[in-house]
Amino acid sequence: MELVNIKSLIFNSYNDNAELVVEMKKDSLSYSVTHIINVLYINRILNLLQKNNPQIDLNECVISTDYREFDEFYIDFTEIEKTQLDFDEVQFMLVNSFRKQIRA
Repeated sequence: MELVNIKSLIFNSYNDNAELVVEMKKDSLSYSVTHIINVLYINRILNLLQKNNPQIDLNECVISTDYREFDEFYIDFTEIEKTQLDFDEVQFMLVNSFRKQIRA
């Protein structure tokens, strides 16, 4: 089974895309990758994480920066306990996304 561990999410009020940093795991292999996804999927990701972590208020994880033209939001999920999702739950968001793979 392939798992997705959500690391962070960056988006702003000016752009239609968001940057989703995940760690993909399958058996003993894992790698980090950044997906550029549509902002329409942000709510779906947050709902899945909130369902797995009902004790956490995700609003407390949001760091916002105010620029003249737009606001930028950064959500760091590293402090949250259960950020692993089944790949099948998020596959439809990642299939058409642009990927930047980070090689170690």
